[in-house]
Amino acid sequence: MRGLLALVALTAAGASPVVSVENERNASRAPGDQAEVAIAADPSDPKILLGASGGLARTRTYTSTDGGKTWRSAADVPNTLLGDLPAGDPMPAIDSAGHQYLGFVAASPTTPAPYYALVTRDGSNEDWQPTNRPILDDRFQDKPMLAVDNAPDSPYPGRLYMGGVEFRIGRGSGTMVLTHSDDRGQSWSEPVTLTTGRDATIPQFLTLAVGRGGVVYAGWMRANGSLEVTRSVDGGDTFSSSRVAVRLPGAAAWAVPAQTIPRRGNRRFVTATPLLRVDTTSGAFADRLYLGFGERRNGRTNVFVLRLSPELRPIGRPVAVARASRTADRFFPAIDLDESTGDLWDCFYATDGSRDLRRVRFSCSVSRDGGASWSAPVRAASRFSLVTRQTGDVSFGYGDYEGLAVAGGAAHPMWTDSRARSGSEIWTARLAVH
Repeated sequence: MRGLLALVALTAAGASPVVSVENERNASRAPGDQAEVAIAADPSDPKILLGASGGLARTRTYTSTDGGKTWRSAADVPNTLLGDLPAGDPMPAIDSAGHQYLGFVAASPTTPAPYYALVTRDGSNEDWQPTNRPILDDRFQDKPMLAVDNAPDSPYPGRLYMGGVEFRIGRGSGTMVLTHSDDRGQSWSEPVTLTTGRDATIPQFLTLAVGRGGVVYAGWMRANGSLEVTRSVDGGDTFSSSRVAVRLPGAAAWAVPAQTIPRRGNRRFVTATPLLRVDTTSGAFADRLYLGFGERRNGRTNVFVLRLSPELRPIGRPVAVARASRTADRFFPAIDLDESTGDLWDCFYATDGSRDLRRVRFSCSVSRDGGASWSAPVRAASRFSLVTRQTGDVSFGYGDYEGLAVAGGAAHPMWTDSRARSGSEIWTARLAVH
């Protein structure tokens, strides 16, 4: 634990802001290796935070009502209405009325295939309640994404959007689908097909953002390195034809030393991890869309942000968040935008300072000029993390993604950390620009 650990001078947008890092905490403190972490902030009260993790350990939630100073860690996610267990990939969300949601993949030994499920509660101190299945079919449903419409001037306030990729077992094909609910998950619309693919073009890692007027933006990656985007102007009933926003120079998944287990030959690749956010402020960059992602160049991995217009037209080329280095990897980026200030944050693992590229510290950068330039990375994690040690069940590594929620002038990254030999825990911190 630490209080105010650092006041770091940064250079961004021609100014010299100061970023404070405080309240670094082990939020989980639970047995087993946690990973697959995500976090959301209450738009009406930024001190209320909801995180969740999955991985090889049981799905857990992390609740803070004091802006991240203290956390309640609990394995409190109930079984679904069908009695099946939460199996992983949890995605939290909070609407402007304070209702909290958690989407996840559910499964059991008697379930034909894992499927999307959702629980909800009225507030941080209430019990979770199961809801009805968002998409009812017999396909294998993987890696859900959940978003809630808290956008200004939206005709669909509080609407939930949930979807992801469905696989037809044994057919080598996948379909990206999306549904929505206006009654907190009790009933759902007929799912809309966003795109399909086979083999190297199977879409994965759905990402969602809701802009002013209720415009829904969606994106995904394909294994062949294509990052694509689309949008809906009618509340998710129909979507425009998707367009390629970024073509990676190689595949969308690759190995890095920090995820490679020595002498086991057991690798869990990192991916481009695309993530969309949209500026719903009335500031200079109102309605701008941002696509954060990772990319491998010259044998090393770095993180980038592409700026797009509301009509999905690229604004310039992707911008490197951290200066390229032949001696460092940066991976698993998570971006979020502060709707009170317009500040855009990007947090990621960085092996800077690790000679063998195996040790990482979760780090963050901020942009105050609409993603055109970025501050030097600041370490949210005060110590190196090493997930590849030969202790415990490390086959999951850091998982597949990390979390970030930004609201009320503060950034709250949430990440898998294995600084302790007891295994991987979920850590968090509070960062702010002064």
